[in-house]
Amino acid sequence: MIGHGIMDQDYNYALQTLKDNVSLFTLEVLDKINQVVVKHGHKLVGKKDGDDLKGSCDSFVVETDVHYPTGINLLFDAIRKTIILIMRLCDQLNIGGWRQGLNNIRKIKRYFRKAQQMRRSTSKDKEINAKRKQFIINVHIAYLELVQSILESILDKVRESIVATQSFDIVMQLKIQEIEKYIDHAERQIDQIRRRVIEGETIPHHEKVFSIFEEHTEWIVKGKAGVSQELGLKVCIVKDQYGFIQMYKTTSFGRGQSSTALPV
Repeated sequence: MIGHGIMDQDYNYALQTLKDNVSLFTLEVLDKINQVVVKHGHKLVGKKDGDDLKGSCDSFVVETDVHYPTGINLLFDAIRKTIILIMRLCDQLNIGGWRQGLNNIRKIKRYFRKAQQMRRSTSKDKEINAKRKQFIINVHIAYLELVQSILESILDKVRESIVATQSFDIVMQLKIQEIEKYIDHAERQIDQIRRRVIEGETIPHHEKVFSIFEEHTEWIVKGKAGVSQELGLKVCIVKDQYGFIQMYKTTSFGRGQSSTALPV
């Protein structure tokens, strides 16, 4: 992927260089590799040209490495990542004003933990239930207001200090876009928490995101015994009698993506 031959060994690269090159590994490249591997594999197992292929189909869930998603912990993930990225970028551009970023994260985490520990009252007394519900709402409001105030500071920093540098460096622009992506995640979660907790609205399933880092993660209910739900990606594969994958299909955010290793 970097463009060197097997005998080229005296090269050292920064981590970002490797990431940039690995990102070139597209679905189209993978399909071409699949075709080469399957054709060569068929030769090794003695398949002759013209022999029929017999296929079998299987579907399963590839689990993603994510924590159990709730609105408040997804918001914490988004704002924490935003602050870390803006601190790194400001440090790189020698822009002051964000040395308290870690303190902000710790403060947000305290409010997040308090909201996380809230439980509804099980009392049969309506007045007690109402007071507890209002207390939970107030805790969430405090959490949202703190995150919102820090977000506004971040937006001012991005729009004024960073964008004002008018840097045409593509890497710098990509870093700014990454910060804006996590800001969008945070704003979406603030809106959904406000609608769900404060206004009592049920958030439609299609509006939900189950991980801000593994955005393709889906909430999958397959009815398995002992497994109420799985967090991951649905995959369907077709194998031939030799064990080679001839076709696969994945779903992401309700949209199918498929690939064929060989014509079947």
